[in-house]
Amino acid sequence: MKSRCICRFEENIRGAENIEPLYTFLCENAGNMDTSYLLRSEFVLIVSALDTYMHMIVEDVIVDSFWNTSSISTALDIPIYKIKKVIMGDETTRKDMF
Repeated sequence: MKSRCICRFEENIRGAENIEPLYTFLCENAGNMDTSYLLRSEFVLIVSALDTYMHMIVEDVIVDSFWNTSSISTALDIPIYKIKKVIMGDETTRKDMF
């Protein structure tokens, strides 16, 4: 099964590829029309597809790392008296504890 990133990338590339037949048709049937903007827009859409793909990958990594709790230690050995010092102590005591 393809990832959502790859599926979106392929969908965006297909959209960019749809410009090529339009460009060919206009070149053959409307020779006096400037169609170079279509080629530029196709290039922009391809770069945009790659940009979207990279952003989606980065987004997935950030979300996965946020929800990944395996890196958080659940066995903390902090004595109660130290916690009490942090809560009840003054600012200097708190800074010294950390």
